[in-house]
Amino acid sequence: MKKNNSEKYRNYEVISMIDTTLPFTMVEKIKANSKKSNELLSVLQFDWPDVELVLQKLTRYVTAGIQADKKPVIQTIIEEALEQYAVLLIENNGKKILDPIRLGMFLKCLIDETVLALRVKVCSSNGSSWDVSQGIPFADWVMVNKPRITIHESSDFTLDDDLISRRYVYDYITNERIKKVLRRVNYEQTVVCGGDSASP
Repeated sequence: MKKNNSEKYRNYEVISMIDTTLPFTMVEKIKANSKKSNELLSVLQFDWPDVELVLQKLTRYVTAGIQADKKPVIQTIIEEALEQYAVLLIENNGKKILDPIRLGMFLKCLIDETVLALRVKVCSSNGSSWDVSQGIPFADWVMVNKPRITIHESSDFTLDDDLISRRYVYDYITNERIKKVLRRVNYEQTVVCGGDSASP
């Protein structure tokens, strides 16, 4: 598993205002910011319309409330996942990749980056805490834990924590149709557990 990249994710903070329209606007914002991201997302959404729902659900899981260097972590997660996905496509030397594998590769990149970005613990003054391995969307947790929230990087995340986090994120952002597609090409475990993205 990758270690948290302190250059990419640092100076964490939680902002109190959670934008409930964010799941529907974040993808459009990312498309507008980058021609390359726009092209990649457009192709993914054309081949797999469910990708839009995946991104909306991931945005709800993370929200724009968790920020690093004043930028929503969810935005960086999606942008980085698209970059990684583009690199994987190039590294395949122009060979045709099966559509279900391409979908799986993108989902794996999203989950990799989410787990990398969210090695944090968010605490409320009421004694409650949240981290990605709990399987609860941050949007749900923060609604009942608003008073005086703090966030800090957590150095005690284990490989087991990462695997639990990956499973929760995968189960939350996908649907049964996506799971069946990945199982049919024997790629679900690669997405859930990590590993080589280039082959099933």
